[in-house]
Amino acid sequence: MISAFITASLLCGGAIGQLAPAEKLQVSASIMAGSGMSLAGVGGRTYGARSPAFLLGEVALAHPQLQWLEFAPALAFEVEGRVGVGLIPKIRARLGGKRVRVWGLLGLPVFFAPYSLVGVQGGAGLSLALHPRFALVAEFTGTGFVWGSDLMSGSALAKLDQHFGIRVNF
Repeated sequence: MISAFITASLLCGGAIGQLAPAEKLQVSASIMAGSGMSLAGVGGRTYGARSPAFLLGEVALAHPQLQWLEFAPALAFEVEGRVGVGLIPKIRARLGGKRVRVWGLLGLPVFFAPYSLVGVQGGAGLSLALHPRFALVAEFTGTGFVWGSDLMSGSALAKLDQHFGIRVNF
């Protein structure tokens, strides 16, 4: 996990290395809730079920001269069935807009308690500004988990999730 964070930092640093240091980063916080569908492949068969409900809390950081790129580490809690805790560092590429913003995202979800899962996440999202400081947000993600103690040998887990919430700009 630490190596993934360092790699992401170096890649982002390489992408924005020509920018002057920001006097003040743009900071926002979001809280979202969601669920979706889980698909597990084992022995040539695919099983589907509703994903456990989850909560996400994240802090997003963007350089004021590079507003289209945002780093958003999130803390994830599965709150239904077995409670799981994980981190999801995400990078968002945002399109410009004042009231409505759209973005694509890449993430690296890592669940570590009480079980482990590591995967890759991709998706899209949008926000609708209600006020300069507040916005409604929605994200739609696809996640593939390929390693972890919660997977049976020779299996994989895919999730198609949606989550909705509110974003506060500081």
